[in-house]
Amino acid sequence: MEINRRRALQREGEARGKAIREARADRDDLCGRTPGEVRELREQSAKSATVCADCFEPLSPTASVTMASRPVLIPADTDWQGRPVPEFYDRRRVPICLTCWLINLQCDALSWTRDGLGGDQHENELLQSEEIRRLRCLGCGRPLRVDHPRRYSRGLHLSEQVCCRDCARVTSNQRNRLRRRVEHAKVKCAICKKPFIQKRSDAKTCSNRCRQKMFRRSLVGR
Repeated sequence: MEINRRRALQREGEARGKAIREARADRDDLCGRTPGEVRELREQSAKSATVCADCFEPLSPTASVTMASRPVLIPADTDWQGRPVPEFYDRRRVPICLTCWLINLQCDALSWTRDGLGGDQHENELLQSEEIRRLRCLGCGRPLRVDHPRRYSRGLHLSEQVCCRDCARVTSNQRNRLRRRVEHAKVKCAICKKPFIQKRSDAKTCSNRCRQKMFRRSLVGR
């Protein structure tokens, strides 16, 4: 009876794994698009997070996304010295939708287990090595998931807390505006004793008139 139950579980796991692999293969088949179209869509996804970088379906402004790294084919070109540069693959940090993220998780779990019935200690350590950080995008506020290695004790960098380059630019501009709102303490003028804000760190007078008075007093004292 136990053997029949194990065989039934094995057949169920194999069927589930086959369905997941087929879904992932259909998604990884560029969805009927050329490499040039995939490059443009992934560049659009990295810039504005309007499409999923895996299935290329539109993403709503409030859709939950997961940040992932995906390859982009860079066509052959010439460098600034006119030398030919062959085509190569580069990686982009792009958002993917919830469905594609779940497919990736299930495929990875099946690849790390044995016949769908479990794995050894090393495989379990691999599953626990990554931590999913859930937060809100600092630019648009949409739900965001980020893979963060558990061995790193540092927090997420500012560039890792946004869903696209547009949100990164908005966040950076907001941070710079806050940095420029520095209110300096007022000091007293050495001549008229009126409080003023220094334009230079070594300024002692509030105006040119007081500065000239201080200069003339220094000449008299010589």
